[in-house]
Amino acid sequence: MTVAAARGESPQLLPEINEHRARMMTLLYQLKGSPSPERDAYTIVKIFGPTITVRDSRIPKTSRYRLLSDALDVVHLTADLDIMFRRSLSDFRIYLSTSGLEELGLGLKPIEYGLHRAAAPWQRQVALAPLVSCRQLTEIRRRSFATGPDEKKGHPPKWHPPKEQSLDERPVLVVGAGNIGRRVALVWASNARPVTIYDISPDALRSATDYITDHLGAYCAERGTHPGHVCTTTDLRTATTSSGRHPEKTADGRFSPQEMTKAPWLAIECLPESLPLKTSVLALLERSLPADCILASNSSSLTTAEMAAEGPLTHPYRLLNTHYFIPPRNRMVELMSSGETTAPIFSFLASQMRRVGFIPVIVPRGVQSPGFVFNRIWAACKRETLAVLAEGVAKPADVDALFRDFFHAEKGPCERMDEVGLDTVASVEQHDLERNPELGSKAALAWLRENYVEKGNLGEKTGDGLFTGEERDALREGHHLERYKDVEETAGA
Repeated sequence: MTVAAARGESPQLLPEINEHRARMMTLLYQLKGSPSPERDAYTIVKIFGPTITVRDSRIPKTSRYRLLSDALDVVHLTADLDIMFRRSLSDFRIYLSTSGLEELGLGLKPIEYGLHRAAAPWQRQVALAPLVSCRQLTEIRRRSFATGPDEKKGHPPKWHPPKEQSLDERPVLVVGAGNIGRRVALVWASNARPVTIYDISPDALRSATDYITDHLGAYCAERGTHPGHVCTTTDLRTATTSSGRHPEKTADGRFSPQEMTKAPWLAIECLPESLPLKTSVLALLERSLPADCILASNSSSLTTAEMAAEGPLTHPYRLLNTHYFIPPRNRMVELMSSGETTAPIFSFLASQMRRVGFIPVIVPRGVQSPGFVFNRIWAACKRETLAVLAEGVAKPADVDALFRDFFHAEKGPCERMDEVGLDTVASVEQHDLERNPELGSKAALAWLRENYVEKGNLGEKTGDGLFTGEERDALREGHHLERYKDVEETAGA
């Protein structure tokens, strides 16, 4: 990691500024006993001036770090600050460069770029590397240097899996009762497992209850399993500190100690594609749920490494992405680390997923892939489909008919987008454009929002979308007939 400083305020100060810039020095701290090779060592370049000092009291006090060089012996220690800024001398600006952060597994993304321009013609312009703003320094310090007792031993904080026998009483908590959340809840409830669905909207919870009532029995019959109890609540405390099912309370209205042992063992957020929203909710869940509860995000475009880098989350070792598609028909789930997810979580969670019928696919540890596996492939198809529609080249029915015929697929991209929800599709496209402007089309996104999202035509969740509700019913009937035809042809072969 490197620190970059910039510019002076007057010609008279330039020699003094250059002198202080010349005193930049490198401190190399070796991480002893680290279990992960990518975090063996840090090279930290620090700027020292009369009162511009990088400070961290934990560096010499922690046995995991060994000071290899400090030629000028000017490190002053405090317990309060990482970096102290002083603007009286040439208005120094100190930033932390992002070069090397991905290799360290910190999962941080640059949010400022480019040229720090001089304020006057005589001042030299200084080009800076991709930068992380100063507001993220606290998070960078927390994730770069040891703080907890387990970390001092060279290991991440330990996570212990819940006891197997407790899973019959401890529910899976699904946050968000929308189109995906209710489907995820249905599958988790299909093996006699309890599930709690939390949402702030009573209407969304009623709709989710109707969906699960209509479909859970049939799904369990197909798998030869028994349904678990599904409860819904708008009270987050009930959702996070109890089984959610008629929780036992003491005389003063508090949850009983026995009830609190039945708190969720897995929490899955299924919220709209908004980084601040998902991060704040996960941070709230982290504070409210037991230490052995796994925290999962169902985001299709945002990584939990990005969420952890936002700052409020302090337990990234029990956080991961679990990207569901459209269960129960699609049972694949992609699992990806936050960059710090402890290894036992993957094997434990994958095992539990298989028991309820999911098929997990695990992205290798150390790999960060925005879009995971399938969505990176699907994104190209989706973008071109939207462009074709926006340009008037073809209608949704024609696009899907061509797709189904060529790939022998049951459904085409337009019908799939209607299932996901066109508002979610628009949010993902926006996020992808921000991440890489070369991928995607602003014109196609504007067309989708103007013609569908802003009019409330979001697809299956509202009735009309790229297809009307009547057209979608006809497509479903066609899919049923095709499946029947395939059975007849196979039987007569």
